[in-house]
Amino acid sequence: MSNFTGEYFLPGQTKKRLWDDHQGRYQFAQKFIEGKRVLDMACGSGYGSFMLAANGARWVDGVDISEDAIGFARENYQQENLKYVASDLLSFSSVEKYEVLVSFETIEHIDDYRGVIRKYWELLTPGGILLVSTPNRNITSPKAKTLADAPNNAYHVREFTVAELASELTAAGFFVDEGKIFGQRLQPYFRAQWLLKYYKKIFQPHKFSNVYPKLFKMLAPRYFVVQAYKE
Repeated sequence: MSNFTGEYFLPGQTKKRLWDDHQGRYQFAQKFIEGKRVLDMACGSGYGSFMLAANGARWVDGVDISEDAIGFARENYQQENLKYVASDLLSFSSVEKYEVLVSFETIEHIDDYRGVIRKYWELLTPGGILLVSTPNRNITSPKAKTLADAPNNAYHVREFTVAELASELTAAGFFVDEGKIFGQRLQPYFRAQWLLKYYKKIFQPHKFSNVYPKLFKMLAPRYFVVQAYKE
């Protein structure tokens, strides 16, 4: 895993904008992990698991299906309180559950998304915190109107709206507070495709809008982060 392909993020091999996006999510997650046992599900190259382990977590497990990604993580991002595991996410299990589960830019890649959500539930302790991020379909794939429609990104199986993912998490038993849904790269949302096209061309919000996850009302996020709880 020495070259960036677009499927896995590799620090130093992508545009600064992508690094800022990814780093912003893990900086946000650091608020929740002090002294906690944490799972980074779909950890990729390991930079995020390392950030969590180095900034307050008691223990971090980084899990990814790619043997190459896990090998890269072990070689480049190791900590005494951090372990990497190569595993299919739906098959991964742990005797000791997690107080915080981080799953950034994961669920859109997996066909059995409801199975992934059940796995989130299974791996968390009662009262545990789930932080899950994903692209906002209205912004990133505006021509896709439903979960069944193909996203613009060839590596994504489907993309969600904020309401759709919140509904799926709630149906699986999570408590989702609408006041705990955060957005990155906030921008106006235009239903008219030509307005959206020209706004993006002129203002380039994917490059210049704020990368740190924030609460939002009138503006729409390019990526959103749901903070949910296992009741």
